[in-house]
Amino acid sequence: MALSPDDALTQARKHVLSTIVGRDGQGVLLEPEPASRAYQVTETSRPGALSNGPLAFAANCRLVRWLRVNGECLSIPDSVGVFDDLSEQEQALLRQSGVQACIPLVRERRLIGFVATSGFDVRAYQLTIRPRLNDLARRLRDAQGQWDEARQSESIARSNRLSVAGQLAASVAHEIRNPLAAIRSTVQMLRDDDVPVPARPQLLSTVMDEVDRVNRTLVDMLALGRLRSSAFETCDIDRVVDQAVAFCQGYAERRQTRISRRGYAKAVKGDPYELRQVVVNLLLNACQASKAGCTIHIETANQPIVDDRLGVVIRVVDEGIGIAAQDLAHVFEPFFTTKVDGGGLGLGICRDTVGRHGGRMELTSQVSVGTTVSVYLPGA
Repeated sequence: MALSPDDALTQARKHVLSTIVGRDGQGVLLEPEPASRAYQVTETSRPGALSNGPLAFAANCRLVRWLRVNGECLSIPDSVGVFDDLSEQEQALLRQSGVQACIPLVRERRLIGFVATSGFDVRAYQLTIRPRLNDLARRLRDAQGQWDEARQSESIARSNRLSVAGQLAASVAHEIRNPLAAIRSTVQMLRDDDVPVPARPQLLSTVMDEVDRVNRTLVDMLALGRLRSSAFETCDIDRVVDQAVAFCQGYAERRQTRISRRGYAKAVKGDPYELRQVVVNLLLNACQASKAGCTIHIETANQPIVDDRLGVVIRVVDEGIGIAAQDLAHVFEPFFTTKVDGGGLGLGICRDTVGRHGGRMELTSQVSVGTTVSVYLPGA
């Protein structure tokens, strides 16, 4: 199993220390802290190693500058007087901690850290450690890069979630206000005694449509922000589709369309509730895109999905207005919609759900001809 970025960085630090100070030696690894760039202890060879007070050095202190420029081990005391040229504070820190050598880790002319150690063996350094410093620095740098990349990705994802949350807040007012206005005006008409009795069922149907629209908006928005644990099981995909069709029949009839069901498919491994919601969303989209008198076809079939392994396809075909070619690349993006009263959330949620089930979605469309949405799922 691949190591997480945190574990990879920790393992790289331990490897650097064990190579330089040995199994029983005392030493600490100091690396620049991201905010202040001060070199602070990030790993110790063993508990209590060099623990006589905190050990930290400013990024521009004399010790760090010498290690960066020379890239050589500094023995303490040294024969050329480098130690005596350090500031009093630096000398005091090194003496108090019992440091006998500082070994730099330089990568691409950058000091990415250094090891402070006691019990320093000059002969071992010259014979075994020094030739391996480049490799040690590379390992540490690669691990740091992996860690930084993971944190950057996490930060971007968090920013995206906050951005989506802001768009949701702005969208919810618009998506609910319009249906409520329609419901209010329709109810006012129903209270009017001048409204003929034959017209009342149609007005009530309008109210129901608008209530359904509000409910769909709220369900979609909640689903977009909710982390739901899928309850995977072996489920009969035909039964799931039949339940979705039954749920949508009334809505289709109110829009004067019909749903044609055909086909047969094997079982899949998945959450029947989530898969049913996907099919319901696709059927409702098809109904909204179709004119009165049109038929929406939904079929299930067994079909090779990946590497000739048998899977299942659910295909929803409508005879609606279709989607323009320039809009096809954006149909799965949050808040993108070609419908006047659409929220632009449904297809993106469907694709995410299908992806969690190990499947994929494909959409093809032609203006004035219709749209076909295919959901491919691996078989159980």
